[in-house]
Amino acid sequence: FLPPGCTDFKVRLVVLATFPVIIIALLMLVGVGFRLKHWHATSDRRQVRDAIRRVVLDLTPLILILVFILVPSISAFIFRSWSCEEYPVSHSEDSRRYVRFLKLDANVQCDTTQHARIKILAAFLLILWPAGSLILFTSLLFLCYTALRTKMPTALTRATTFLHKEYKER
Repeated sequence: FLPPGCTDFKVRLVVLATFPVIIIALLMLVGVGFRLKHWHATSDRRQVRDAIRRVVLDLTPLILILVFILVPSISAFIFRSWSCEEYPVSHSEDSRRYVRFLKLDANVQCDTTQHARIKILAAFLLILWPAGSLILFTSLLFLCYTALRTKMPTALTRATTFLHKEYKER
């Protein structure tokens, strides 16, 4: 949704990787706001904590599905930070020289400090998205392990059904 000619690759990378996180945070804030509005914003801390817990549990299925759907495309875009195209700049018989540019942004020359900064950002975003989603899913399944083994559903196992509903116990 950001045209390549109007914005540089680093900006597109940051926006693409942070936009879903911002949407999820906004959903959480709106959900908590609606819960608190229904309780008329009491000063009782237990109700505030309960409102946050309920909103998180209510939104968990949507968040898990969003993350599951978005991880492949976001990860593919992040990995393109290392994808360079080689162009000849000298055609002489004695020495052929090539210059490499980022495939998705010809304004970024590869193996420069600008490209190095993009690769550092991309490495951080790889931790956030592909590795982070794996850690999130694994952690949630670990927290649900006992309830799933004993077949005693909890609010968390119901909220994370997307992760485990298709698997059968051996």
